[in-house]
Amino acid sequence: LAECDRLAADSDDPTKPADIPGVKVPADIDVDKAVPACEAAHRLVPGDARITFQLGRAYQAGGREDEAARLYAEAADAGQAVAQYELALAYYDGRGVEESPEKAVELLQKSAAAGNGFAKYFVGIEKVNGTYVPQDYPGAYQLFGEAAAVGVPEAFVELGKMEYSGQGVPENYPKAYEYYRQAAERDVPGGHFYVGFMDAFGVGEPGAS
Repeated sequence: LAECDRLAADSDDPTKPADIPGVKVPADIDVDKAVPACEAAHRLVPGDARITFQLGRAYQAGGREDEAARLYAEAADAGQAVAQYELALAYYDGRGVEESPEKAVELLQKSAAAGNGFAKYFVGIEKVNGTYVPQDYPGAYQLFGEAAAVGVPEAFVELGKMEYSGQGVPENYPKAYEYYRQAAERDVPGGHFYVGFMDAFGVGEPGAS
């Protein structure tokens, strides 16, 4: 159990042990070690949603997409918010499941309601686009703010866009610039771009060109 946590826990999973840093993305998992460790852990506690999810991550890292999606679905049904998020991404891309943006959004909404910041970010994107949920700029702005508050750096770019364009909030160039600057500080490419864009048009840093 401890080895499965150490090798395959999601760094953004609030249910993992506090002393385990976790692994940010499945691609960084050591497959040769994580798969046997998590398979053994899953045999010990087959009903543990977190361990089920982590075995799914290990399988995804090894290219076993069908098995990963099946385990994500088990954990998602048990209420594991990070599993709901990962399964949503699988539905977006058609990895191990039939592609379905509608199903992806449904899962993202569940994950967001459970507090997952990355799910909030993507639901915010959907609310801006208005393709699979009704367009809702104020709702999107709120979700981007909540996502940024829990460490989703890309959310700062979206907040900046909404402040710049007056979507859901009054147009505010200084606030837009500040959000873009915070994104750039976190090395988000869009943050760097929009800081430069505003500087080039004289609506960014004073004296910039």
